[in-house]
Parts: sequence; structure tokens; C-alpha cells
Amino acid sequence: MALEKLAMSLSWLQMFWGVPDGAGHVVREAYERLQIETGLEGNIFLRSYKRFCILASHTWYKIFWEYLDHFNITLELDETMVVPHARERDRVFMEEVVRTLDRSEWVAINRMRKKMKIYFISQLSHCDGLTVRDSVVSGISPIPSLIEFPHEEPTIQDRRLWQKALRVVTSPNYRFQIPLGYTLRIPYDLHVWYITSDRERLLQVDQESWKSTLYIPSQNGRRTRSGTAYSCTGHSSDMTADYTQFASVTTATDNTVILHSTIDIPITATTEGPQTLLAAIRALPNQSLWHGLDLDGNGSWMLYEHVDRSVSSAGLIIFCTRCRRLAKASCAERTVPGTAGIYRGELLGGLLLIKYAAGPLLGNGPFPAVEIACDNMGVVGHGKNRHKPLKDKQKQADLIRFFRAILAKCAVPVTYVHVYGHQDDKQTN
Repeated sequence: MALEKLAMSLSWLQMFWGVPDGAGHVVREAYERLQIETGLEGNIFLRSYKRFCILASHTWYKIFWEYLDHFNITLELDETMVVPHARERDRVFMEEVVRTLDRSEWVAINRMRKKMKIYFISQLSHCDGLTVRDSVVSGISPIPSLIEFPHEEPTIQDRRLWQKALRVVTSPNYRFQIPLGYTLRIPYDLHVWYITSDRERLLQVDQESWKSTLYIPSQNGRRTRSGTAYSCTGHSSDMTADYTQFASVTTATDNTVILHSTIDIPITATTEGPQTLLAAIRALPNQSLWHGLDLDGNGSWMLYEHVDRSVSSAGLIIFCTRCRRLAKASCAERTVPGTAGIYRGELLGGLLLIKYAAGPLLGNGPFPAVEIACDNMGVVGHGKNRHKPLKDKQKQADLIRFFRAILAKCAVPVTYVHVYGHQDDKQTN
């Protein structure tokens, strides 16, 4: 009977998952609530029910999860179930807890997490990416959030364990040992603060009603040891391009706040993700690949344009013949003397080029086919025969496998053709 019930549940879930109607929304929302309640990231059904079930309340999804685990059935969900991170080096708070703290403490810490409305560790921090907010440490005043959390009433012991967890996740003085990086999207806080580049205007925006409240520096120009004081004007203000940074503040009085720290707003901060090439590149892992990037503007001019590519060693140049704009990138890799060489440099150049086609391209396909011309037969051969097994002693096998893996995931149809290099050395009559 249990197996039949699971089969019916799977059939029902497949019927409504991803369907844009009332039942489909209910199925999706119920799963998202389970995700927020447990505080775990991604597909919960791939985790051990026996180990993690203590984080979930009794619901249809919890019973479904138990059956999946009992019958050892793997259920894959689409990647959209991963909540987008708000900052570079962001992590899910409870993932850090279950990795570092005893299981007997998970429930109490999770109860406090839901009380404080925290999912990511970035929600603990001020804009400086280093300092944990005082209100978070005290565990008394929740941070209003766009994410809907279950109602909780923690005990005094829960608060003690909460502070212990904060020290473990950050440090004994509640400062991150490795600071968070740049912002990837608008924060999940209900109230977001913006500041102008000249720091003359501070704007609080309610992300549900989109009402704004303008603050300006206090008349006496008061600057405390903590930061500049801003007073509420009681007026609203339009969001303009002058507001170039997010801001963190601490409350001084009912009408006064103290500026704590700021961080640049991403090129396009939207809940839909980055909308320009540069923003997309900043969201990619291994940023050392892009230290040599030299790009005209934000790169939006070449997202869907036919481009002329020239690859040399571990670098590339992309030139748009239509708008006459240019992008250049280079990278260097430290290896061992027996591995480094010209051929590896050619592969690195090809890797950089295909990264532009595979990772950063945005929007929905289909994309037009791209033909890449290269003067290195090795790169062309591996680009054409990407599914052919490698030789046992294939040189640069690690880089070739990485190159092929990116090609396999590329949303753009890519073909390779060989051209003869250094043709400018030849003279014609």
C-alpha cells in the first residue's frame, strides 16, 4: 500500500509541477515553504530523511519525502528551486549549521533563524560584508523580509544557541573571517536603503508598497564614531540614477539613523538576475579568469550580435563590426613546467572564448548558431569531436575535459572551423 501511495503521489506531482495554474502554484508554493522552513538549499528530497526530518513540520511533502527515502527513490527537481544568492560568497545559513554543529542543536537554532527571518548569511550582515547586525545578534528584533517565514516563539535557551551558531558561522566577535563580496541582486530585506554617490540623500524603499522615505544629513552635520547621522524629511523621493549604492543603517532615534556602510549596486539589480554581460560575468565562479577583462561599457552591445573573434594564446579580442565596440580578456594559469606550454595556452584562449558563449549569455533561446574559426587544429578537433573518448595519455586532458563540458552545456549552437594563422606575414601581388 505504501508503494502504491508513493506512486500516486509521484504521478500527481508530475501532473501539476510547473503548471501555471492554481494547482501548479499551490504545489510549488508548498515546496518553497518546506525549503524556507527547513532552511536547506536546493532539492530536499535528495537528502537523508532520517537525518534532516527534524527540521520539517508534519506536511504532505514531509510524508512524501519519507516514502522516497524509505524506497530509495531519487527525485530530481529543476534548478529553479535554488533561491538566488544575494552576494558573492553568500551561503545558506542552515547549511553552515548542519555542517558544523551537533544535530541535537539544529531544531533550536532553526527556530531562532525563522524568528529572525534569515535564510542566507548575507541577511546577517551589514553592507560591509564583515559585521553582523546588532539586532541579529540580540535575537530580539526580526529583520522584515520579502521571504515569508513561519511564526516561531523561541525560548531563552534557543537564543543562547543562536548566538553560539552565529559565532561558529562567523567568528567569536561576530565578524566574518572572509568578507562577503559584491552584490548580485537586490537584498531580500523588506526595507532597502539606497544612497547617492555624494552621500547627500539616503532613501528607504519598501519593496512591497514601493513607498520611499527620504533622509538627509542632520542639520548640524553631526558625524558620530559610528557614521554620519541622517534625519527623516517625511517626504518621498523618486529612485534615480544618482542612487549608486545600497546602504546599511542603525537606528539612533525614531527619526534619525546612522550610516553604517555601503556597497555598489550591481549594474542591473533585479530579481530576474543579471541582465548585462558584465553583471553575468561577475556572477560566475573563479573570478581570477576575468582579472584581465577590458570591456567597452557593460557588454550589452555584444550579447546577441555577430562578433568577429581573434584568439591568441591565453586571451581573446571580440570586436563588433556593427557598433565598433571592443572587448578584451586574458588569463594566466600557474601549472608545472611539464604541463605549461603553447598548446595549453591555445586551449585556455579557446576556453575563454567559449565561456562568453556558454555562461554569460542571457535571456531565453533559441540562440543563433555561432561559427568559431581557429588556427589551432587541436582546439578545432576537440570542439568538433567533443563526444569522442580521449586517448589514455592525452596531453592537457584536464583542460580538454573542462572545455568539452562547457561546450555540452552551451545554450548556443557552436561549430568549429580551421583557418590558417599568421596570414598577414604573406604578401600578395
